[in-house]
Amino acid sequence: MRLFVRLMALLLVVALAGPFFLRGPDGAPLATWGDVRNWLGNAGRDVRFGLERMQRKAGRLVSDNSVGETPVYRWQDAEGGWHFSGQTPEGIASELIYVDGDANVYAAPEERAPANTPGKSDTLAAPTEIPLPSPLSVPPGSVPELINDAYESRKALEERPLPD
Repeated sequence: MRLFVRLMALLLVVALAGPFFLRGPDGAPLATWGDVRNWLGNAGRDVRFGLERMQRKAGRLVSDNSVGETPVYRWQDAEGGWHFSGQTPEGIASELIYVDGDANVYAAPEERAPANTPGKSDTLAAPTEIPLPSPLSVPPGSVPELINDAYESRKALEERPLPD
């Protein structure tokens, strides 16, 4: 058993040290100490960021400078409906939660100019200004009316005579 442990330890040392001595196709070592320092530095930063975010989510680290997170109070009424507010409701038991407003925000895709356009290079074009509605820009009560309007529009398009 001791021989097995020693062989496994030797194998581990060889596996960890091997990339520093083995050369890649370009003749340089597969790994350098600079690579290890960069990886460890990035890993430490990522771990710190993850721990801070978990603490904020758990409510243990609450500060005014928490970027992107908004305190929101939520409570349930007698009929079982949920309510949310930025202020504490009086006389009602509520729970303080933090909402990350940037959780589902994505950067717009970059628009490239067509490569075969005369006089234009394959560089990034200026972004176009297209206002997009947010998912909650329509009151939930008007959704059935919007669906009926969509069906009527579709029916009108299907009944329209096609040109010859």
